[in-house]
Amino acid sequence: MNNLTNEHCLIRPYLRRRRYRNPKNDTAEQKKWKRPRAFSLQNFPLHLDQMEKLGLDPCEYAIVIADALAFMHWVARVDGNDVKFVLARPRSPPSICCQHHRKSSQDAYPHNTGILGPHAMWILDFDLCRDLTLDKSGIEQACNTFWGNDPCYPQPGQSATADQRVWDTFEHRFLESSAKALGTRSGQIGVLPSLLMEKIKQTAMDVSKDEFGNW
Repeated sequence: MNNLTNEHCLIRPYLRRRRYRNPKNDTAEQKKWKRPRAFSLQNFPLHLDQMEKLGLDPCEYAIVIADALAFMHWVARVDGNDVKFVLARPRSPPSICCQHHRKSSQDAYPHNTGILGPHAMWILDFDLCRDLTLDKSGIEQACNTFWGNDPCYPQPGQSATADQRVWDTFEHRFLESSAKALGTRSGQIGVLPSLLMEKIKQTAMDVSKDEFGNW
């Protein structure tokens, strides 16, 4: 804790992971994330069970991540490959003479200020992002990226009510933000957000069947 490298804190919210599982049921990916790692506040993972113990609402983070993902896909048109979502101190508040900026600053980090203090969601590491085409090929690419990134995105089809609530919040907000981003576009492009969510849910179901057998 006294190490100078811990002077600045970056927390990674992992909405798809809990620390405690039955090791017999862990997938290879889950075992990878449970390997001991050197402690550092510059790269501190915050899992769902830790958020609950700290009184933090993961749904608030799910909303921000959903907004960011919708913007990346439909406005910036990149797949978000290997981007990192982190919690850290917010920007310094703007001058009080600007009412509009003051409101924007408050809206930018209303999250869970109790235990962590004022903080904002930041997105890092865009260097490996790839262009995203607005078609079925792009949906396949976006789905692969969703599962290939750090476990910051929630997971659908969870048996635990609390975990499923985080996914439901994420999915609803993503579709809502995507509709705003795409505007009046209709036809094949307009249905892409829904197709992506269905593709992600189907992938989760397929993986569960492969690992634990058909139901």
